[in-house]
Amino acid sequence: MQAAVQACEQPHQACDQGEQACEQPHQACDQGEMSSDEQACEQVTTEIAVHRARIDEIDALLVRLLNERQEQALTIRALKEAAGLPCYDAERERDILARLLTYSEGPLDEMAIRAIYAAILNESKR
Repeated sequence: MQAAVQACEQPHQACDQGEQACEQPHQACDQGEMSSDEQACEQVTTEIAVHRARIDEIDALLVRLLNERQEQALTIRALKEAAGLPCYDAERERDILARLLTYSEGPLDEMAIRAIYAAILNESKR
């Protein structure tokens, strides 16, 4: 086993406050091996890193898609302005939200979807 110093984001006995995550490194035991608590902490830290990496990938995709969406909204705005049509379409917004709510299988609830898309739709009106 490798003697390593790992930062742990899980509560453990060495913390001054048991209910808070400790960000202090864990020292390897005297025999050059990690204790079972340290091994568990390293395993959790590794698993967290994997999930965070996936979130980073998803965030990059979301930003790319949001920019693509905004480009489409700007094109529609220009077409509407050229045709003398009003930019805001309340019925379209209601239809968008209703459709989006059918896509969500959780864990985002209706309120979360509405809040996220309110921000997206507001941005497309700027």
